[in-house]
Formats: sequence, structure tokens, C-alpha cells
Amino acid sequence: MKNFINKVDNDPTAAGVVDATDYNSCFSEIKGAVSPFLTLDAAVTNQLVKSIDIASKAMFYWDTGTVNNVTLNRPGTTAQIETLVDGMVVFFSPSNTNTGPVMLRFPNIPAKPIYFKGTPLSPGTMIKNSKYIATYRAEGTPHWDADILTTGGLHYSKAEVDALAEKVIPVGSILKMGGGANTLDGYFLCAGASVSKAAFPELFAVLGSIYGAPTATQFKLPDWRGYFLRGQSNTRNMGEVEEDMFKSHSHTRTSDNTQVISKGTDGKGRVNWDQNDDGHELDFGTQITGSTGGVETRPKNYPVKIFIKY
Repeated sequence: MKNFINKVDNDPTAAGVVDATDYNSCFSEIKGAVSPFLTLDAAVTNQLVKSIDIASKAMFYWDTGTVNNVTLNRPGTTAQIETLVDGMVVFFSPSNTNTGPVMLRFPNIPAKPIYFKGTPLSPGTMIKNSKYIATYRAEGTPHWDADILTTGGLHYSKAEVDALAEKVIPVGSILKMGGGANTLDGYFLCAGASVSKAAFPELFAVLGSIYGAPTATQFKLPDWRGYFLRGQSNTRNMGEVEEDMFKSHSHTRTSDNTQVISKGTDGKGRVNWDQNDDGHELDFGTQITGSTGGVETRPKNYPVKIFIKY
């Protein structure tokens, strides 16, 4: 079991030693050696145990290949894998970040492709000096199924992350901030600025001419400073502004106990108070109540910055 495990800190010159002579004891030592970067569940544990050849075979390798061609070697020993067995597992750290599909090989065995989630690797999904686990699959097209052990790659590429982000937060979505600057990465402040059609075609496809007629090269962002946003009804168009308004209503007017007895009316706002038919009239004229309030109608509120995703 000499030189069975090498240290996991990318130092290929420092070889560890496993002294155990049975599977259970050997695996305990392996688990301790890889614990700095691997949390093992039952499924991985079973794969590891099945993959150990107590006589001579190691599972931990360092890449000595080139970009998109991972060549696995065991530092400190000349013993190498000579036969690929379905279900065997290897751990490795690539020396390069991939720029396309990746092949994995041992010095004495032809290369096989590395897949992630059933497909060849996209550029930038295998990151230099990250640590990976790969399981050999002999059925169908022989290949290695790889996954990440430490942060840095292979779960999703940047393009995949960007695509997922756009599904979660589509272009044109609104974000409100309770503080901070007037700039936010990936967003525009909704303050009525004009922006380039060519530079932001996705946002132009959403907004078009809703917030102002576009020019040949630019389109307008909404200016929502000082406005409340309201869900669109079936009778309104996007971009349509509603000005201040009271809902129509009436007030009840009360008076003291003085009574006016009338024999009839003589036009709007006028009572013919002429008990003796002598021509005297009481004219109330226009009635105006005192004013109260401020310059606008509003609920309690705090100001926020409103951004739109581009």
C-alpha cells in the first residue's frame, strides 16, 4: 500500500502511505486523507470501495497533460492503471482550464471523453487546479462521468449561469433598492435616460416605444421617480400616466336649530322666504368649505430606487 494516496494540496512530491491491508481499514485512511475537500455520502463510499485494488492501484492522480487533454499520473510511483473497469473512480486536478471537449487518458490506455450531465464539456467548465471525481462508464460510448469536488467549475459554465439568471430574472424585470448608488451592475436606474438599441437589444425588445419615441439608435427608459407603480388593467396601456385624482364623493352638511320656512323656490341656491308675499328673499349663494391637506394625495411611504434589468 505504499504511495497509495498523495496529499490533496496539489503538492505531487509529498506522497502519503496507507498501511491498511483490508478494504474497511484502507477506506478509513482514504476518507481521512480526502476529507479536506470531499464530503462522502453512502453512494460515493460504495464506489470508492469497489474501485480500490489493494494490491497496487491508486485512485488519486495529477494531470500532466495539455489543454483539453487530461493525462493522469501518480506522482512518486511508476505503477499506473493499465485496464479500465466499468464503475472505477478516479480523483484528479486538471492543470488547465478547458476550452472545449476534454479527453482523459492514462499513460498506457487510449483516451476517453469526459462528460458532464451526459454531454461533452463546454468551454470553461473544467477549471484549472479544481478537484474532480470521474467515474468510468463502459456501456454505450465509453466515457468518464465527471463532477466537481471543490468550487471552481464543472457544475455550470458562465453561459449556463447567465441563461439560468435570465430565466429567474428576465430582461425588463424591476428591482427596488432601499439605498446605495444610482448604478447597479446589470440594471439601469429608471430615470428616463436614453440608451443604445445596439448595445441593449433585449431590453429594447421589451420596452420599444412605451416610454418615448425611439430614435434611429436609441430608446427611452421609464422615468418612475416620484411615481407609484400599479398593475395594468384591461383598459390601460403600458406607459400611460394617470394624474392625481379623487374618487367622486359627497359630504353631508349639517346646521344649527334655526329653521327657514319657505313658500317656494326661485332658482338655484335661492329660497323665496316670503311668508307674507311681500317680495323678500333669502339668497344662500355659493357655499365653500375651508381647505386642508398638502400639494398631493399620497399614502405613507419611503423613497426607493427603481432599477430595470438589461
